[in-house]
Amino acid sequence: MPKFMWPAQILQVAMPLLGDTVNSAPFVIPQSCRESSFHIPTLAGGASCSLQALDFQNAETSPVWRQVFVFNVSGGTITQLTGMAGNQVTTLPTAATGVGNFRLVATGDQSGAPVIITVILAF
Repeated sequence: MPKFMWPAQILQVAMPLLGDTVNSAPFVIPQSCRESSFHIPTLAGGASCSLQALDFQNAETSPVWRQVFVFNVSGGTITQLTGMAGNQVTTLPTAATGVGNFRLVATGDQSGAPVIITVILAF
C-alpha cells in the first residue's frame, strides 16, 4: 500500500456519536485553518449531512448547537450548509464555516451502520 504525505491535520470523526443516531462526534476547526475537507463515506439510507456550530455562550451549561449558514455577498442571500452527501469530499473555506467546535448532522438514522468521517484541516 502506498504511503502519502498529508500537509494538514487529519481528524477522525465518528458518525454517529456513541449513543446518538444522527449527530457526529464534535470536532474543532481552529483559527489558523484555511479550509476543511470532509471525506464522507456512503451513509445509511442515502443520507447527507449539514454542519452545526456550538454556541459558545451556552457551552458550559447545556450545549446548544446551531445550524451553520453562509452569506452570499453577490446574491445577498443566506444559505444553510446542507447536502454534504456520502461517498464524496466536500471542501469548505474557513471564511464560510467560521472557527470553533462543530459537528455534522445526518438527515437520517446512522446508528445501524456507523462510519468514520475524515476531516482534513489545511493550514
